[in-house]
Amino acid sequence: MNMFQQFLCQIFSNQCQLTYLELDINQAYYNIYQCLKLPSHSRLNTNSHEFQFYCITLRCLKIHLKYTCFLEDLVERTPNLEQLSVHFQQLQRHSERSDSNIQDSILPNKNWFNKIPKLECFTMKSFVNDDSEFIYLKWLLNNINYVKKLEIYLYKNEISKTDQTIWKSIIDANFIRQYCLPDEIINLKYFYFYIRLKHQLLLNNIEKIINSFKTDPVFILHQWTDVKYFYDEYRSYHHIFSSNFNKFQFSDFLMNHASVYDWLGNRHIGLHLNLSIHSFLEQFDKQCPSITSITIYPKHYIDESIMETLLTIIFEMKQRNLNNNQFRYITKLRFGNNYSRIIQPFGKLTDQDKIHAKIYSYIISMTVQLKYLLIERLEWFLYIIQYAFDDLRMNALSTVRHIEFGISSCHFGNNESIHIGKHLVPLLSTFMPHVQTLRLWRPDDFPWTSIRPNFRPIQYGFSIRQWQRYLRTLESITEHVNVFECDLCQLVEQLKQLVYLDIYGSTASEKVEPYRLMVQNRFPNSRIDIQISRFRLWM
Repeated sequence: MNMFQQFLCQIFSNQCQLTYLELDINQAYYNIYQCLKLPSHSRLNTNSHEFQFYCITLRCLKIHLKYTCFLEDLVERTPNLEQLSVHFQQLQRHSERSDSNIQDSILPNKNWFNKIPKLECFTMKSFVNDDSEFIYLKWLLNNINYVKKLEIYLYKNEISKTDQTIWKSIIDANFIRQYCLPDEIINLKYFYFYIRLKHQLLLNNIEKIINSFKTDPVFILHQWTDVKYFYDEYRSYHHIFSSNFNKFQFSDFLMNHASVYDWLGNRHIGLHLNLSIHSFLEQFDKQCPSITSITIYPKHYIDESIMETLLTIIFEMKQRNLNNNQFRYITKLRFGNNYSRIIQPFGKLTDQDKIHAKIYSYIISMTVQLKYLLIERLEWFLYIIQYAFDDLRMNALSTVRHIEFGISSCHFGNNESIHIGKHLVPLLSTFMPHVQTLRLWRPDDFPWTSIRPNFRPIQYGFSIRQWQRYLRTLESITEHVNVFECDLCQLVEQLKQLVYLDIYGSTASEKVEPYRLMVQNRFPNSRIDIQISRFRLWM
C-alpha cells in the first residue's frame, strides 16, 4: 500500500475527525480505487498499525471519481453521512470495461439504509454512455431510495453505438421515472434533474414532452411537473431539466432561451465574448438580478465580418447609455482565466486586440463599485490604456482592491514581450492606487522587470542558449536578487495601501534563500513565504 492509499484509508477511519470533505481522485490510477477493499479480518483488527474501519464524524462528502467501485466501498466506512455528492467520469466500475462486469456485480440488490442510514441528500453527475450504465444507475438509485433530496445530472454526446437503445428513447416523464428515479419512492420530497444530450435533429414533439410531466401521476403527486426544454442549435445539445434547477454557467444563448436560466440564486456567470454580449448587457436587469461576478472569455480568432459587427455593438452600447442598469453593481470581473503559469509571449498588436480593448474598457466603465479585477494578460490592460482610454470612464478602476495579472516571461520571448513587466507598477499606481492585494501569474522567475539584453531575431536561438547558461551563474542570481528588490520597493512605495503580494511562478532553487534574506532585510516587519513555485509577502 503506497502513501496515498494509506492517506485515503486514514481519511475514512477513526483517525479522521472531519465533518466535511471534498475529494477529487478522478485522475488516480485504478489501484488507488482498491485501497478501501479490506479483507474481513482486517476490519476487526485493532492493532495500532491498522486503521479502524469507520469514520463516524463525516457528515458531508463531495467526491469526484473515475470508477464507481470506490463509492461502493466508501459507504461501508461512513455510517453517519448525511449529504453525498458524487461526480463520476462515467458509470464504470473497473478499469477493464465490459457490460457484464456491471450487470453481474449489481446482484443481489442491497439497500444502503443499513450502511448510511442518515443520508438525506444525494447528488450525482455523470456521463452515461450505454444501456449497461443505465442499469447501474438504476441499481444505485434503488440503494438510496430513502433520501429526501435527489439531484441527477446526466450527459451524453453523440449516439452511435447499437447498445444505446435507452438514449434513443424520448426523454419524457416516463423516461425520467424509469431511469432517473428509484423504483420505490419512500421519503423523496425534492427531486431535480438535468439531462444534456447531443443530437443533430431538433425534436418535433417538445410540447408533448413537457406536457407528459404535467399529466404523469407521480410527478403530479410530488409537484415535480414544472420542467423546461430547449435545443442549443450552435452545439446541437438538447437540454431538459427541472425549471428551478440552477444549472447553467455560460450564457451564449441566455437571451434566446431565457427560460433555461434561473439566475435568482446565482452570483456568478461566465460569458463568451461574441455577438450575444450586446443582448446580454441589454437584458441584464431582467435575467441576472443577483449576479455580482462575471467572467468573460475572449475569442482569439474572429473573422472580419464579426469584427465589424462588434465595433458597431460598441458604438450602440455607448449611444444607449446602458450603464444605468443593474450591471453597475458588479463587484468582480474576470477577463479570461489565470489558473496556469503557462503564459505565452505576446506578439504584434492586432486589430482584434484593439477591439477586445474597447469592449473591455466599456464593460469596466459600466461598473461603479468594482472590487476584484482579473485580466489574463498584462498587455491586455496596457492595450486598454493605450488604445481605448477614451472609452474608459474616468476613475472607473479607483474602487478596485484586488487585482490579478498574468505576466509573460522576462527571459524567453521577443524583445518587447520580456519587458512588459516594467509597466506593472506605473499602471497600478495611476489607475488603481488603492489596491490592497496583488496576485501575479508568471511562467518563470518572480521579478517582473527583465534584465535580459535585447536579441537580434536572426540570432535568437544562439543568444537564448547563452542566456540560459548565464542564468545559472552566481552573478545572475545576484543581479536578479537586486532587481527583485527594486521591483518590491517600487511596488510598496507607489501602492501605499498594499497589504498582500502573491506570485505564482517557478524560480531556481538556488534563488530561494537569497530572495528570503533580501526580503527579511528590506521588509523586517513583514511576513514572507518563499518556495520554488510561489512567493508571498504580507506587509
